[in-house]
Amino acid sequence: MIKINLLPVRLAKKKENIRKQLSVCLLSVFFIVLAMAYLGISFSYQIKSLTDDIGQVQNEIGTYNKVVQGLEEQKKQKDLIQKKLDVLGRLQRNKTGPVHMLDEISTKLPEKRLWLKAIKQNENKLLLEGVAMDNGTIALYMKSLAASPYFTNVDLINSAQETVKGVKLMQFSITCEIKGISVDPSIAEQPADKKKKGEKKA
Repeated sequence: MIKINLLPVRLAKKKENIRKQLSVCLLSVFFIVLAMAYLGISFSYQIKSLTDDIGQVQNEIGTYNKVVQGLEEQKKQKDLIQKKLDVLGRLQRNKTGPVHMLDEISTKLPEKRLWLKAIKQNENKLLLEGVAMDNGTIALYMKSLAASPYFTNVDLINSAQETVKGVKLMQFSITCEIKGISVDPSIAEQPADKKKKGEKKA
């Protein structure tokens, strides 16, 4: 009977199986490394792209900030110019306002029946002091002042009879408020209009 030794064949098959398994493992490791390298390169590219985008956005933000600062500076300049124009307007009104109001106070005087002694100012209020022929003349003057575009809230503070050079007259005090125009304090405590002084002496 012939006996065949199969042990070398089994060892050879075993070695072949080990070699195949080792090859599979090496290939697996290779593909894993290759995949990781691909992912790493892909992530690096994405990070670089995002970094570039962030830089571009930051540059745009910087540009927009400069534009906004320019607009804010223009607004400040506009506000400054407007304030200067407002100041000039107020100065112009203050320059011409007292002249017009004094003229209004003077021209509203009843001819040869009422005379002013003094004009006093306290902020936007005026106090007119004078004498008149009678209470009706005082009322007429107050009505004329109330109809003026410069005055409002015209009120009679007091009236009393007094004698001037033997003539009985009504001494009075009238207050009124100035409509939206500030009066220069230089008009305060001024005497009555000069062209009316001659009328008082008459």
